[in-house]
Amino acid sequence: MIQSSTARKMVPDSDAEPEAEIVPIKKIGVIGAGQMGSGIAQVAALAGLDVTMVDIAQDRVDAGRS
Repeated sequence: MIQSSTARKMVPDSDAEPEAEIVPIKKIGVIGAGQMGSGIAQVAALAGLDVTMVDIAQDRVDAGRS
């Protein structure tokens, strides 16, 4: 169920012309390799996306990859 008026505007009517072309996502970038960032990167990678993860320290990126 869609609650917000903004979200309702994003759902196209069956008769309306689409406003933009839908482009599949193939790559994502994740800034921060902490618990949340590494989790997002993991889920995206398991979904088949190419993932680039950056953090202030390389050891955090290495830990986020494991």
